[in-house]
Order: sequence, then structure tokens, then C-alpha cells
Amino acid sequence: MMTKKEEDFKYQPMLGPEFEPGPGWGKKFSSWFKSVIPKRLFPLIAVLFLVLGLYSFLSVVNIPYNDSQLSYQSAEFISILVQPSDGFIKVARRALDQFLVQNETFADKLGPEQKLFIEQYLYDKNRQVSVIVGQEVKILATDLEEAIASALVLPEHTLARWREYLK
Repeated sequence: MMTKKEEDFKYQPMLGPEFEPGPGWGKKFSSWFKSVIPKRLFPLIAVLFLVLGLYSFLSVVNIPYNDSQLSYQSAEFISILVQPSDGFIKVARRALDQFLVQNETFADKLGPEQKLFIEQYLYDKNRQVSVIVGQEVKILATDLEEAIASALVLPEHTLARWREYLK
């Protein structure tokens, strides 16, 4: 004679293997990829690019130079009065000329390509400065020093590219 538990077990259908196709590894990977990329990985990559972009924008190239090259007394900044039809490049050019008059040791060392590089360097460094006729624009002497130090060590192929703009 069978007990109650054995009877219930006897009449239950046996669980066997399922032969209906379920999602394979490709579908599982695809659904995982669709859920992870937009929510987790894409923002992480975007933040990484933002941080790298800010770092490259804010970092200053440290070019080694001899301290003996920059042994001069300079003011804290160079002040230039903005004239009509002046843009920042013209102001930077006049500031460089004034700086070279005060520090004659560099006047003969800088070629026209290097002066053009320095003007562009100062423009890039002071892009946010507004140039208004009749007002003074102050350019830091340290910015000029950095620009001159960078210009003095420019390789020949870079100078050749700057020469194209002089013609």
C-alpha cells in the first residue's frame, strides 16, 4: 500500500530537460551590452575624455632652459595701451617689442618665426582678455619669459612651418 506522499509523487509529471531554445550567449551579451554601455560605460568614457581634455588644456609644457639665458631684471607685467584697429596679436607684438627693448639679450637671438610663435603663444594664453580701445592690456612678464624660452628651443621643422605664415 502507498502512503499519501508517495501517491502525490507518483502522479506528478516528471521534470525533464527543456528542448525549447532560450536566449544564447549572443543574446545575453547583446542585452548586457545594451544595458551597460549607455548607463555605466559611456558616462565613464565621457568623464575620462573630459578630464583628459581639461588636463591637456590647462597643462603647460615645461621646456628646460638654462637659467643663464634668462638672467635679467624684468617688471611684473608689460602694460600696452590699445590703439584703434588693434587686436590682441598687435598688442602682443608691441608688448614683445617693449620687452625686447628692456631685455636686449634676446633681441638678436629671436628670428621672425620665433617672434610669430611668441605672439601666438601670448594670444593663446590670454584669449579671455578683452581688447578695448583706450584701455591698457597687461601682459605678465612671466608669460613673455615662458614664450621666449619655448621659442628658443623650437626645432627646425617647427620653425619651417612658422615661416610659411611670414610670406
